[in-house]
Amino acid sequence: MATLRVEWVTLSVGPLHDGGGANIVGAIFGNAEKFAVTGTATTAGSRPVAPAGARYARITVTSGNAIAAWGADPTASQTNGLLVPAGSSELIPVAAGVKLSFVDLV
Repeated sequence: MATLRVEWVTLSVGPLHDGGGANIVGAIFGNAEKFAVTGTATTAGSRPVAPAGARYARITVTSGNAIAAWGADPTASQTNGLLVPAGSSELIPVAAGVKLSFVDLV
């Protein structure tokens, strides 16, 4: 079983030591959500929904490996979605109302 955290964010440009810029988290919208992901995809009312103002869902898998899908009515599966390995984070572009679905990689 995978566990993960979802944060809704925007990105900004931040200074680097050599004067360049890089994407950094500029703002967080709402509260972070934690999920225990099983072999059954999150569906219907159990899916997180992007709030107004958020441009990205930042998904951090804290244990196990998860697959993430997104859209108007997504269902993550073993063959549909983005693999997010344990210990990693991914940024997924979203707009208000976009839903996420997760399933454990088996």
